[in-house]
Amino acid sequence: MHETTFQSERLLLRIGSITFLTGLAIFTISTAFHASREDPTNHLRVFAEYANSPPWIAAHIGQFVGEIMIFAGGFVALFRLLVQSDSMTVSVLAWIGFTTAIIAASTLSILQAVDGIALKRAVDSWATAPAGEKMAAFRVAEGIRWTEVGINSIYRILQGTVTIVLVLQLQLVL
Repeated sequence: MHETTFQSERLLLRIGSITFLTGLAIFTISTAFHASREDPTNHLRVFAEYANSPPWIAAHIGQFVGEIMIFAGGFVALFRLLVQSDSMTVSVLAWIGFTTAIIAASTLSILQAVDGIALKRAVDSWATAPAGEKMAAFRVAEGIRWTEVGINSIYRILQGTVTIVLVLQLQLVL
C-alpha cells in the first residue's frame, strides 16, 4: 500500500512538472509574439502598435493557456502533495494556496478577456474610426486599458500571494 501511494505521488509530481514546464514554454513563446515595442503608458503609440498586431488575440490565448497550465500543473500538483502532510499548518497553508491559486487563475481569465480581446477590438475600432469619432473611440480604448491595468494589478498580487504561501509550505516541509 505504501509503495502504491509513493508511486502515485511520484506520478502526480511528474505530471505536474511536465504540465508546469509545458505551460511555461507556451507562455514564453506566446509572449514573444506580443506587440511590445512601444512604451505601454503612451496610449497613442501603443494603441497604434496593438491595432497593427495580427497575432494579438492568438498571443493572448497562448499566454492564457500557458499560465493556466502553470497553475494547474505546478500549483495543483504541489497542493495535492502538501495537503497530505502530517502537519496541520502545512495542510492549512496548502488549502489557502490552492484557493488563492483558483482565484488568481479566475482573475487571469478576466484579464485575458479584457486585454487580449476587448482592448484589441477597441484599438481596432479607434484605428479605423472616421476623424469625427476618433477621440471618442480613443477614450473608450483608454477606459478598457485602465480596466486592464487594474485587473492586472490584482492578478499580480494574487500570483505573489500564491508564491509566498507555497514557499512557506515548502520551508515547513523541508
